[in-house]
Amino acid sequence: MSMVGSLLKARYYPHHSFLDAKLGYNPRSIWRSLLAGGVVLEKGVRWHVGVGDKINVWGDNWLPK
Repeated sequence: MSMVGSLLKARYYPHHSFLDAKLGYNPRSIWRSLLAGGVVLEKGVRWHVGVGDKINVWGDNWLPK
């Protein structure tokens, strides 16, 4: 991960993934822009199950809307 990516993660979503991140308190305009792009990105993103230890069967969307 880049230094900028690490900084954004530490400040805005330290315990979640980018797609689960919220706007937060007093966000910078770049963070607002990234989150707006994330809404568009989320519509086309697919995830890989892998081991399955991070799956929330009842909360995760299984099919795109």
